Amino acid sequence: MLENFRHEVDARKGLGVSVHHEALARAASPAEVCELMRRRVLELMPLSGLNVMSFGTANGEAPYSALYQRGADVEEVRWRLAPALQLLLAEPKLPPLFAQPRRMLRVEQALGWDYWLRSVTYQEHFRPMTSARQLVVGLTDAAGTPTGFIAASRAENEDALDAQQEARLLTCRDEAARALAPFAVSPDWNRPIDDILDALTTALPIPALLIAENGRVLWMNREAELRFGAVGFCVRGQSFYATPSGLLAELVTVAMREVRRPGELLGAPQRETSPSWLVPGETLMARRLTLRGAASSVLVCLHASVPRRTEANRSSILPSAASLRGFEGLSARETEVAVFAADGFSVVAIAHQLAIAESTVSSHLKRVYRKLGVCSRVELAARLRRSRAR
Repeated sequence: MLENFRHEVDARKGLGVSVHHEALARAASPAEVCELMRRRVLELMPLSGLNVMSFGTANGEAPYSALYQRGADVEEVRWRLAPALQLLLAEPKLPPLFAQPRRMLRVEQALGWDYWLRSVTYQEHFRPMTSARQLVVGLTDAAGTPTGFIAASRAENEDALDAQQEARLLTCRDEAARALAPFAVSPDWNRPIDDILDALTTALPIPALLIAENGRVLWMNREAELRFGAVGFCVRGQSFYATPSGLLAELVTVAMREVRRPGELLGAPQRETSPSWLVPGETLMARRLTLRGAASSVLVCLHASVPRRTEANRSSILPSAASLRGFEGLSARETEVAVFAADGFSVVAIAHQLAIAESTVSSHLKRVYRKLGVCSRVELAARLRRSRAR
């Protein structure tokens, strides 16, 4: 009887696998593939967190993350994910995923367990998501072009995935890669032009993006990544951008409309509301570009229409860093970052001014917001101005 029961269980498992494969074959989008693989991985092993991500498609479909977080709201995790990935990818000790054997990386092993647990990236971002132990596997198409990744996580007090679970995850990786193959991203941009744009926007630090006519984001600079919470990957000359929020999709829609009807959508006096990604004094510029050897595309820039205040008149509005020393428990460096941020400097610009990493600026700014009880740069500027009355 026991043997019959085992055969029945094995038959049910086989039926489940068959249904899963049939569903993958019928998947109509990368998002559907990601959701199916999320369910499949969770059936195979207990995890504290899981992210199955597609980098997007050739027909303009946006990147997508199928998320799971034990005991947490998925949408809250979605908003936390972008800054966490940005800091993790900026970690100089972390080797590139797609260059690793079997395209597999254990984050805590690559960085060192003690180093990883003490890092700001873990303490402020991944610890709240109970993601101390992370096994990440990269997805590619038949040509070796990255199409996404699967990141399986466990908490600090849990065991890492064992060899059997690792093998199962690699099997899921292969299934997901095959299912995503029909939606492969086409190589519609090239690296030399990408390098030129990088050089230009490093010298001109404003958010800038390049969008294909089908709406796919071909390229964005670091300022744009920070503004829209996007995570950028560049592998074998191709750029991929993933964002858990809808802000980037909203900008693409607005930019494509603007390039067809210049001046009609943004900046009109009768416009009562502005897109959430525009800050006061900022406007959107969208221009169609046709470059030799490349398809037509749209360059989008967000620039301030109001000139930056000079140091002479800024000092009459905002206090100096020296005068704020010790204010509300801020450290000397936090005070410098706070003054620059309140004066309209971007994260990239602050990093250049203070000769520190962008991730360090972001961490300082987060602590400044917490200590001063503010949620935006507008509130920060107002809080610093009030300090002059002390």
